[in-house]
Amino acid sequence: MFTQFLQLTGLAKKWPIITHEEVAKHNTTDSLWILVGTSVLDVTSLIGHHPGGNSALLKRGGGVKDCTEDMLFHGRATRQDAQRYKIGELSPCDAQKLASRRATAPSRTASQSEAAPPARTQVFVPTDLHEAHTSGSDSEQWDEGVKDHPLSSSDTDYVLGLDAKRLQSTTSSLW
Repeated sequence: MFTQFLQLTGLAKKWPIITHEEVAKHNTTDSLWILVGTSVLDVTSLIGHHPGGNSALLKRGGGVKDCTEDMLFHGRATRQDAQRYKIGELSPCDAQKLASRRATAPSRTASQSEAAPPARTQVFVPTDLHEAHTSGSDSEQWDEGVKDHPLSSSDTDYVLGLDAKRLQSTTSSLW
């Protein structure tokens, strides 16, 4: 209801409604649409530019899969930038079918969850290399260097630098 209010006041865009049948037609390099939740994104312009390759996009094209979880592997800037590819919303009927499919999908067992690799990693940069970084994270430098690229961001990386005394006390406490 709040969204409808915002749309009426002109503060939120009212997106065209697109059926799953229409999304399914767009699964080639000439026209590639994906679903992220109930949002329909036209990612055709990313063909040839996606770091995961064209096959990563084509496997998800045509709405064969909800890409919400896949977006978690992208940096914050890229996830925010994805909104510019949005062309519409999935029809309410199709969105409900998608939600019920997710609800009835088999959940991971405890052993599968334990075996899953962590989604984020921590990078340790020794002190002599840390001087090359002007901030605690290299994402700002990275984003500034390639800010116009649709897939720019490294904000999921962590850079940790310690002075020699702190490094010594940290490593000695580990042993």
